[in-house]
This record gives sequence, C-alpha cells and structure tokens, in this order.
Amino acid sequence: METYISKASNRRGSPSKSPNSSELSGQDRGNEAKCPKCHKNWDAVEGTSLECSVCNCWYHLTCTDLVEPPPDEEPWTCEACQQAVQPSAPPESFKCYLCNRRAKPTERLQCSVCRSVSHPRCEGLEQRQIEAIRKGEDYFSCRECLNFYNTLALPIFHDLYTEPPRIRKNNANSRMESALADADMFVANKPSKLRIISANINGLRGKKDALEATVETYNPDIVLLQETKIDATIKSDELSIPGYVLFRSDRTSGGGGVCVYAKQQLKPRAHRSIQSPFFELASVTVDTSTTRAVFASVYRRPNQVLEAKTSFLDSLEDLIIDCATRPVIAAGDVNIDWLATESDELREMLKTHGMRQLYERPTHGHKAIDHAYVPASLKSVNMQQLAGLEKIHDTLYFETDIRLKRHRPDPILINDFKNANWSALMRYLVDLNLSQGICEAATLDDACSLLQDRILEAMSKFVPTKKVRPKNSVQWVTEEVKRFSRAKDLAHQRSKENPTTENIAACRRLKRKFKQLVRKTKTNFCQTAIEKATTPQEFWKTIRRLQGKTTIAPLPDLQTGGKAATTDQEKADVLTETFESVISMVVLKKASQVLSDPIATLITRCLAETTFPTLWKNAVTVPIPKKENSVDPNDYRPIALLPIISKIAESFILSLIYPAIESTTNDNQFGFRKHRSTTDALLRFDHLVASGFDKCKRSGKATRVAAVFFNIRKAFDSVPIQQLIANLKSRSIDHSHIKLLDSYLRDRTFQVRVGTSISEKRQATSGVPQGSVLGPILFNSYVDQVLETRLSEDANLIMYADDLAYVKPILGPEDEKAVQEDIDKLSESYKSLQLRLNANKCKLMVMSLAKAHQKTPLRITLDQEEIENVENIRYLGVDLDPKLSFKNHVQRIATKTKQAIGALSRTVHKWAPIGTFEKLYKTTVEPIMLYCVEAWYPNQHSLQDRLERVQRMAARQIHRDYRQPYASLLEATGWKPLSRVAVERRIKLAYQYHHGLRLLPEGTIVRQSAIPIRRSIRTTASHEFYMPYAMDNPISELRRNWNAVPPEVASLPSVNALKSSLEDGMVYTHLVNRGIVRRTDNIQ
Repeated sequence: METYISKASNRRGSPSKSPNSSELSGQDRGNEAKCPKCHKNWDAVEGTSLECSVCNCWYHLTCTDLVEPPPDEEPWTCEACQQAVQPSAPPESFKCYLCNRRAKPTERLQCSVCRSVSHPRCEGLEQRQIEAIRKGEDYFSCRECLNFYNTLALPIFHDLYTEPPRIRKNNANSRMESALADADMFVANKPSKLRIISANINGLRGKKDALEATVETYNPDIVLLQETKIDATIKSDELSIPGYVLFRSDRTSGGGGVCVYAKQQLKPRAHRSIQSPFFELASVTVDTSTTRAVFASVYRRPNQVLEAKTSFLDSLEDLIIDCATRPVIAAGDVNIDWLATESDELREMLKTHGMRQLYERPTHGHKAIDHAYVPASLKSVNMQQLAGLEKIHDTLYFETDIRLKRHRPDPILINDFKNANWSALMRYLVDLNLSQGICEAATLDDACSLLQDRILEAMSKFVPTKKVRPKNSVQWVTEEVKRFSRAKDLAHQRSKENPTTENIAACRRLKRKFKQLVRKTKTNFCQTAIEKATTPQEFWKTIRRLQGKTTIAPLPDLQTGGKAATTDQEKADVLTETFESVISMVVLKKASQVLSDPIATLITRCLAETTFPTLWKNAVTVPIPKKENSVDPNDYRPIALLPIISKIAESFILSLIYPAIESTTNDNQFGFRKHRSTTDALLRFDHLVASGFDKCKRSGKATRVAAVFFNIRKAFDSVPIQQLIANLKSRSIDHSHIKLLDSYLRDRTFQVRVGTSISEKRQATSGVPQGSVLGPILFNSYVDQVLETRLSEDANLIMYADDLAYVKPILGPEDEKAVQEDIDKLSESYKSLQLRLNANKCKLMVMSLAKAHQKTPLRITLDQEEIENVENIRYLGVDLDPKLSFKNHVQRIATKTKQAIGALSRTVHKWAPIGTFEKLYKTTVEPIMLYCVEAWYPNQHSLQDRLERVQRMAARQIHRDYRQPYASLLEATGWKPLSRVAVERRIKLAYQYHHGLRLLPEGTIVRQSAIPIRRSIRTTASHEFYMPYAMDNPISELRRNWNAVPPEVASLPSVNALKSSLEDGMVYTHLVNRGIVRRTDNIQ
C-alpha cells in the first residue's frame, strides 16, 4: 500500500506567518481562509492567528485559550487534535468521516496526514493491509489525502499546492445517507404501549397521503389532527384510513376544524364536540383495562383577545373535571407559548387538576405552542418531535403506559370460488337427480330443504373455503416509503438538536424526496391496480377501494333502555328489536344448466300447492348507518338479504299478478309501475301548479297554490297483512294466487347480522318484506286506496310509492278552509289503513309568483299539530321553490357535482389515466346533474350557464387545458352541451307520450287536434301538443320543443329511430335557429 506523508506534517506551529487569504482562490479560499472555531475569515495579519502542528489548520488567536502567541520553538496543538489523542476523548471525536458513525478503538484507523478517523471497511482495505498498519510496517492515509496527492503528482499542480487537505466536514448528502441508514435499523415496537400522534395538518385533504404514510410507519392508536379545513361537503369516505374510525368536528367561520382517528379494535365512541369562535375540540373514548379513557384534539386560533384565552382554559378545565374518574389525554395546537409567561395560567390550571404538559421544546419556530396534556401519574416514554405534516408545526409522538383492550375481529370464512372444481360440481348435481327428489318429497318445505342441502353439500365438496380478515393497512405504502418517512423524521430531529447548515439542508432534501416518493409510489400502485382490473366488476371494485369507499367502520356500542350493547351478538339482538342468503349467486350462474330444471320444478310445486316455503321467508338484515358513529339503534337502516331462489320465485309470481294490479291502480300513482318514473310525477306536479297559477290569473286573484307533502312513519313495516289480503281480493286476482300471497306474507322471520355474529330469529307480524320483488307492488296496491279519497274541487294528489303530494289553487278563504278539510280526510284515510302520518315531517309550501304571497302563511293542522310552512323542499330528489324556478336545485347540484369532480381530481385524476377519469365522470357525476332533467331544466340563462360551467370544469380537468374555449373542449371530448341534452331528452319523452308508450293522468298532455277550434282550416301539425297556458315552466318547454320538431321526425317508427335522428344535431340546430332553444356552448 502506498503511503503519502505531507512535507508540512512535521512543521511546528508558528504564529509569525499567516497565509494571505488573497492567495487562495475559488473553493479553497472559502474553506481554508476560515477559522474552524468560529467559521469566519481571519485577517492576513501576522500575530493574529495560529497554525496547529498536527492538522495544519489556522485559528484566530482570540478563538484559543492563549493570550499571546507561543514562542516559535514551542509547537501548538488545537483542542480537537488534543482530544483526538487523549484516551478520555468523547465518542463523538471518533466518528468515521465517511459513514458518520462511531468507530471503536479496535476498529478505527487514523490518517497519518490529516488525522481523520475512519473504519477499515469504509476505506475498502484488505485484511493484510490492516494488519501491516497495526504492526507499524505501513502507514495509512485516508481516501481524501490519497486523492489530494494524486492531484499533486500532476506537474501543473506540483508547485502550486504544498499543504495537505483539511478534514472535510460532512455535507448534506452524507447526513441524508446517515439518516436513511439509521432508518433501516428502525423496528416498530409491539403494541404494548398506547401510541398517540398529534399534528397541525393545515388541510387534511391535500396531506392525506403523507398522513397515511406516517400512520403506516409508526402505527399509532390515536391520531389527533388540527386545522383539518374540511366541512360538510367533504365525505368521510375520501378521508378514511383502513383500520381507523374517523370522528370529525368540521371547520366553522372562525375555526380550522379538528378530527380524531382511532383504531377500530379499540371500539372508539364519540364523546364531546365543541365549536366556538375561540376554541374547537373533538374527543372520543376508548376501552382500557379498567375504564374508558378520553382523547381530545384541541385547537385555539392565534392572535385572540383575552376572552378567547379564558374560554379555552374554561373549556379544557370542564373536560378534565367531567372526566375526573377517567384518564384524559388532550393534544393540539393551542397557540400559547409554553416557554413564555403567557402560559402561567395554563400551568397553574394543569397543576391544580393533576395534569402536565409533555413538550417543553419549541414546536413552531422558537415557540412551544403545540401541547400534549396527560395525567401527572402517567408515565410517558419515547417522546419525539417528528417532521411536521405542515411546513412549520412539528408532529408530536408519544407513548403512555395506559393498557388498552384491543378487540381483534374474528376471521370470516368465505368460499374460494376461483379454485372451485365446477365440472365436478355439475356432474355431482346431475347424479343427484334433484327434480325427481323435489317431486317425491313429502312436503314443500322438505323439497325446498332438499334442494338447498344438496347444493350446499356440493359446495362443501368442490368449492374450497378460506379464512380472511379485513385488511387494515394502506396497500400503496411500501417499505421504501416507510424508510424515507422515518429518515426525514430523524433528519428533522437532528436539525433541531444541531441546526447546522448541513443538517437543515439534509432535512429539507429528505422531506422533498419523501413527498416525491409518495406521489410516485401511489401513482404506480393505482395505475397498476386499474390495469389489472379487466372486468367491469373488478374495475369498480378497484375504484371504490382506491377512493376509500370499501372501508366500513364497525358499529359502535349501542345505547338502548339505559343499557349498552358492546359485543356483536348484543348489537345484533338490539337491532333486531328495532327494525341468509347461503347459496351464492356464483354457484347458481356456474351451474345454471343443471339447477334450472330443479328450481323450475320447485316453483311449479309452490304454485300447485299455493304455499310459499318457510325456508324462503327468513331475511338476514344488515344495519346501514344513517349517521356516522351513532349510538341510537333508530339511526340504522335495515337492508334485508333474501334467498336468491326466493327472488326467482317472486319474479315469476309477479308476472302472474301484475296485470290485475296494474289495471286497477290509480293513474296518479307513479311508483313501481312500468312506463312511469319520478320524471312523470314531477311533470304532473309542475302541470298542476302551473294550471293553478293560470286559474288564479283568469279569476283576477293572486297566484297562490297550496302544496302539502306527506310522510308516513315506517310505511313498509306498518302494512297490516289481513287488510292487504282483503285489498288484493278486490282486484280480480285469481283465488289460488291470493292464497299463495297470503302464505308469502305470513309467518315471516328475520335476523340481524353484525360482523360474524347473527341474532336469533324474530317474527315479523306486519309489513311487506323490504328488499323483495313483490313487496313494492303489494305496498302500491294497498296505499292506492288513499287516492280514492273524495277531495274538494281542483284538489289533486300525486303519489310515488309512499310519498304523497296534495296540490290545490287558493282563490280565497273558502279554498283555505277546503284545504284543511281535505287534509283531515286524507288523515282519516291513512288511519283507516292503519298507517300513521308523521306530522313533524309533513311540510306545506305556498306556491306563488309574487314574493309577498309566498310569505303569507297558510295555517293547516294535521292531527292537532300545525304543518310547517317552508320555502324550499326536496320532492323526489328535486328541490322545489315557490316560483318553480328550480334555482335552489341548480345551486345544490352545481355545488354537489363540483365537489364530486374535485374529489375525483384528488383521489383519481392525479394518478389515473385520462380515460379512467372521464369514465368515472360520465358514470358517477353526470347522472347527478341529469337526474330528471326533463322536469326541471331552467329557462333562466344564468342558471343554464352555471350548469354548463360545471361540465366545462370536468372537460378542463380531463384535458388539463384551462384556456381552450368550451366549444372546442366539447368537440375534443365528444360531449354535448347540457341544453342540447335537455332538449333531446324532452323530445324523446314527448315522442313516448305522443305514441302512447308512456302515460300521464288525463289532461296533462293533450294533442292540439283534440281541442275544438272555430277555424275551418287547421294550420297546425297533427303531432303538436295543446298549450293551455303561457308560462316558462318545464312542461310548457316540453310541449314547445315537441311542437317545433319537424313532422317527419315526429312520425318516425320507433324510439331508436328518433335517437338516431337526434344524434346528428340537425333537430337541435333547427330549434336553435327558430329561437326555441338557446345555445350554451359559448359561455365565458
């Protein structure tokens, strides 16, 4: 091994001659003209600096312990070199300059030139070279010195540089490598301690990916966030994290919003939420070994008056006092500097109640305004200040010795259909001869049990099973992401402890690289997942998983009758008191050729014996929450799962009884009927209101129309079976079918499933089965009797299933009295059917074109309770206003669709292909905007333009082009302006009315040819509709658009032919040229 010894290595330190800084140039001047002690340039004046005899570094005289320079004959050694040769030197002095780790005395080498310490493995030395250096047979020079003297070997540099290289300090890259190396050795502890993270996130939506990476890295039990900046328009699905339950307190006009994530296995429950102008708090409770601990996320706005600080202290003190018997842990950004005198009152309050604050170092610049309050009796270990999810605030991480009850969910046993032996299963079913067995069975129930048992037996033989648990991890977070997450936190801690330029630069670089890695990793993961989804089912399943919509939180502990239901079995029993399919559809599809004949045989026997099998009458109900994290059983909607074969039988029975029921159903019933929809019901309502306005005008009265909207309490569950059967008998249904329906409705049972637990069977004594095929039709048949109620003149009813609307024009006091009498009659009709109206949910709206008359109250009572007067109501999914301008509806859906587009942009568009985003927009967002558009599309230009801007927003998101005109964007995407979509849909609907393919009650749509006129020569076309009044409402626009259609288009033979004719745009252009329709593709 070659060794190089500096010519100046034995030179004595001399203060008499200082190098002139002007003789150094470029990078060398910046490095060598600085004192290693103070890092400042020293003046080139003799007697003001000293040179170390070991490392040849120049120091200011004032930076040393000397008063005057030593004599020339006495060598002087700097403090660093003195410590390097002393056995008692601190470990930091023996760090390898390459890896920045400590070097043990038996494992280190020291350069003979610059005295740098390094590991033999870092220098790449062989074992024989190391042994020769240990024995003194060879000298060692570090890599830097070797490179330096290799440079000196060049003739051009030989005479210019004679000084050895200085010890180069670790730069930002080496600090980054050190942090990454230390992150590799990080091992997450087992979940024995309670782990908590608190952070000011300053916008949860934009930083959710970073939050998921942090959660996966440290696996906290509780996450407390402040300044989430979310409101009610942001759905919890978009913010969900697998394995955690979200409790949110959204932002107000004066706050930033707080939220709490708690692990599902801790069974968290909402505790308290405070929203004030000065202070925000959201708290939850979780199970511990002895009681339920309280965890709160708190936020107080900065720069507030004294009153705000007092309010914060009072609220925090109230929380601590109310939970005196339970441990309370609160953390958040309170904007009170713990290091300043402004925290004296807070310190005193915490001390009085036995609490303490953990973090006494700055967390926000030079201030400690992010706090964590814990009981003084708790031991807190491993307190860390991690790199902030927000730019300035540190993230707090700490552990306590609270022992939690971790409820691990039971595994779910499912069928592994991918590995099933379908050919063997079908051969096995063929050999059983199920049709013959069904015919020979003693009873129908035996035959039904035989079919089900044999299918299940075949599944057990040829369809394997497997146990699965819910995946509570973020799948896109890789080990590399966790490594960089931990590395940036280590670099952040080192930059806080030693804020050198290198440490700060390393921290910033790691944060930037972490952000880039997160974006790249998630993009690759999502794109790969979408590419693997080759079928529509897999595609939508992948999209729902990526959007967080498959994460279903467990039911919280339910409260009823002063008791708490904590286990899944208890929850199932509780829900059973307030409101299974075992053969999979996959098996029925795969073995349809073999099972079709036995199923048909079983249904035929049901019809012959006029009996419905008992096995098909049991429903398994799954509770779906109406509100998030509710503990009230009434806040859960029961979704019934019926046997699939039972639905097949119901569909066949429906085909037998539907003609008789349909022929006797009132024309004003629009629900669950062929060729009827909510669009027809809304157009009928629009026609009745407009006719009322027209009648008021012709009578010289103020335009006032009363509209009452009824609500039935638990409509489907309240239908009495005996009266329903009697009603069916009056509809000319075959006696055998009546007997079969009676068997179908009686002796029904249901169970409730929560997780893997299922309740006992309970008897359903009334109501029609929800989730069934026959249930809606039977309910229609029963409530149809309400429409036979005799009402006053000009009073009309519109019913869609259980939603009833009453409409009547008001010409004077007599009509107001008639409205009250009609409401009383309708109430009596419902009572006679044993159905209860919910007076609190029934609403009254006074429709009027004059604003003064809209505010004139109309006092109507229902069962001695006054019906509330409203100025806006949502009827069949459309917001109605007194003028029928649909301004509120346009505003709502424009806001809703913008939010949906924004959610897609945040969760899909930034990592999915363009085609995927467009597909999601057309299938999930556009239907929201076009729902019943024929019945509400506005005439006001401002409202039309507002809707077009929403579609323009989506087109711009797809093409990433925010300057191209709207018309060009529509042409590039192949879309139509919404005005054209509305016109074409109205024309299709009018075509169906004209040719009798859809029906409306008499008088709603009338042909012009049916109206007698005095003119001898008819000048209008035969397809035109009569215009009974001159108003700009949706049904008048439908008539006007249809009347402007050329006769050859109106006489096309089919709807498909009409669609083809409309696609070329000639009809739309014709209407635009005639001034019937306004173009909306040129909005600004």
